[in-house]
Amino acid sequence: MTTLVRLAWRDLRHQRGFAALFVVNLALGLTGAVALDALQASVERTLGARSRSFLAADLRVGGNRPLTPDERADVARRVQPRATTDVTQLYSMATGRRGAQLAEVRAIDDRFPLFGRVVLGRGGEVDAGHRAGLRAGQAWVDRSLLASLGVDIGDELTLGASRFEVADTIERDTGLSVRAASLAPRIYVAAERLPATGLVQTGSRVEYQHLLAFAPGVDARAAAATLRAAVEDPRLRIASHDELSEELSRGYERVLRYLGLVSLVALSLAGVACAYLFRAFLRRRLADIAVMVSLGARVRRAQALLVVELLMLALPAALLAVALASLALPMGSAVLGDLLPAETALFVGAGEAATAVVVAVLVAPAVCLPFLARLAALRVAELFQEHAGLVLERSAGEALWYLPAAAALFSLAAWRSGSVVEGGGFVVGVAAAFVAAAAAGRVVLAV
Repeated sequence: MTTLVRLAWRDLRHQRGFAALFVVNLALGLTGAVALDALQASVERTLGARSRSFLAADLRVGGNRPLTPDERADVARRVQPRATTDVTQLYSMATGRRGAQLAEVRAIDDRFPLFGRVVLGRGGEVDAGHRAGLRAGQAWVDRSLLASLGVDIGDELTLGASRFEVADTIERDTGLSVRAASLAPRIYVAAERLPATGLVQTGSRVEYQHLLAFAPGVDARAAAATLRAAVEDPRLRIASHDELSEELSRGYERVLRYLGLVSLVALSLAGVACAYLFRAFLRRRLADIAVMVSLGARVRRAQALLVVELLMLALPAALLAVALASLALPMGSAVLGDLLPAETALFVGAGEAATAVVVAVLVAPAVCLPFLARLAALRVAELFQEHAGLVLERSAGEALWYLPAAAALFSLAAWRSGSVVEGGGFVVGVAAAFVAAAAAGRVVLAV
């Protein structure tokens, strides 16, 4: 094995152009998959570590009606929270000098949030002074509302029958970023100011959230299960912070699964390009291989040498893909900032890097197997004929050598999509596209 590695290294040093093209091509095909893996892992890490901050509590009891005093007492008796707060959420038109826009209104009390924090653009993290301003008739608004309503800090906007002074903008909110967390820009007002707006009437679509925080060590999931078993009203929805985090994670996962299949298209194209690069490389090496065989070496040894060379190219391709993904993630964070959980740290972890290495090591030899198999039919005697040329002839069973590449693509597609059926459909679709492209290419070249 050591001899093969040494020979492969010496060979690649003399074929630097092929080696560089092969590595760069495979790395470009892998970069998208590595970046998506890193994005999903980063989101899952953030959701898992900050699930309480996203909910702003350990547990939420929500519905289209507020809890009655008896229900509040029953909830407190069953799960014994350390602290509670209430949030009223509804959608309404906010009006300024320039016009009106739909906004998400959140009416909060002085205890919100129980976990996490709200950070204002000018005032920084919310403190008692900011809360006193809310009670006095101020509002915190999403920055995008300033331009759309034609207002600035210190101006007034109208919600229903009340006017509020714009005290500051929301720089960071609990949970997702402000624009991604709701269907409309968000406005915070004091809960005691909401009735005067006249927005809460019969027929209004309002969500009432009763948020609870527990002492350290209390299992929020178990507490949620206890309340679900006790509460009979189906209008009340009960969820713990980790349950909501898992739901958010599944939402991201569905999007990333689709994008993962798109990245596999890029990897498939890179695999085809790698196969053609290898075929051109192999044609140039046929005379050298024929000489080796004529001196007593077996064809299998020549094939093994080429496989070692492919594996040696796969490793730097994977490392280059990791490097490119690491450079791309900060730019992706700037573009997708409003769609990601707050304070998400995007980076390529050891698990994603190891996956890239495994995929590269599988793909590089798999796509080149059909050409390696043709070496078994190499006619060495033609090397000594004056007008004969060494060629890679197709064999009757060559189609079988494409199966490992198809199996690798199917495995990756099934893993990405989470479904064997979807993975199989993806492979069939890619194969049909390649067959159609090859047929069209033959017609174009003939013309």
